[in-house]
Amino acid sequence: MHRRRKGEPERVVSLDDISPFGASEMPDVRRQRATVLEDLLMQEGRERMEEAVAELPMSFRVPLVLKDIVGFSVDEVAAILGIKPATVKTRLHRARMKLRAAIEEHIPRRPAQPVAYSRQVCLDLLKAKQEALDRGVPFPDDEIICERCREVFASLDLAHDLCARLGTGNLPEALVEQIHEKMGIRRAS
Repeated sequence: MHRRRKGEPERVVSLDDISPFGASEMPDVRRQRATVLEDLLMQEGRERMEEAVAELPMSFRVPLVLKDIVGFSVDEVAAILGIKPATVKTRLHRARMKLRAAIEEHIPRRPAQPVAYSRQVCLDLLKAKQEALDRGVPFPDDEIICERCREVFASLDLAHDLCARLGTGNLPEALVEQIHEKMGIRRAS
């Protein structure tokens, strides 16, 4: 019972460890989104995104690729991988947060706005944002959401958009092979 399963990460990172709500600086995604998106969509940016996806642990990478790049629903990904939909969502949420952090490394930074709410409120809003991404529906961007959360959501949207755009091109062959292996598809030699 205590052995790690094949493809399971050595250590599961908690959402608290990778959430940006305590940071002293935030990336300036919303103001620079058009410029950043143009840059990231160029070949160098596409390669960076592919590298970030490839660096994800396999247990996070495959659900992310199937959901956000290929376009399957959460339930379809769960059926393909033989796991519960809630597990798919957890893995997707962690993968997106890791991609968001990887993308933010290349975005100019500015001082973060003061925290408007308790950490729990921000984490609840983040969960709601992730659920909206899972369902493929827009998340309301109204006055209730603080500036800090808006920046986090903007970088999540950017990562999600870039994943979707990766799906419009040719995926790396190694990634295609991993997807086929997980789906039980044998390729002709």
